[in-house]
Amino acid sequence: MAIFLAKSNVHSDPTEDARGSWKKGMVVGIYEDGEVTEPPSEGSKLGFIHVPGWPKAKAQRYLEQARSETLNESGSPIVTKRRQFIFDWAEMPRSIKRGLKNNREVTTTKAKVKKTIRDQVSGITEINIIDPTDPTDPAELAAALAETTAE
Repeated sequence: MAIFLAKSNVHSDPTEDARGSWKKGMVVGIYEDGEVTEPPSEGSKLGFIHVPGWPKAKAQRYLEQARSETLNESGSPIVTKRRQFIFDWAEMPRSIKRGLKNNREVTTTKAKVKKTIRDQVSGITEINIIDPTDPTDPAELAAALAETTAE
């Protein structure tokens, strides 16, 4: 599987920026193994994380939207839709960061990816969610948790 990630985009209008611009780590798309064969073009605000053997169907949930409403000065609702899940750059292992910075793509393991994905609503990191249908090796999960994120 390949996960298509965004880099931060900033809109000059703060309201539009808050509700309509891609931010670093947001998942733009998910593809099966082999569907994406070349990295994003140079200067692109996108990057790929390849996770061989992880089916697209299992990762589709990372495209879910979280919706929130606030009121503007006149009392009208402002609806904000954001990806519910985001790749947390601060938690991302150095090996993934380097690959994305240098090549705009990297191949890694499911455990390292799950360590990095955070639910923006609950704040829970995916690696902390027990999924009885997920056959990820416990030793692989432990190694991913132990890997340092400092740069």
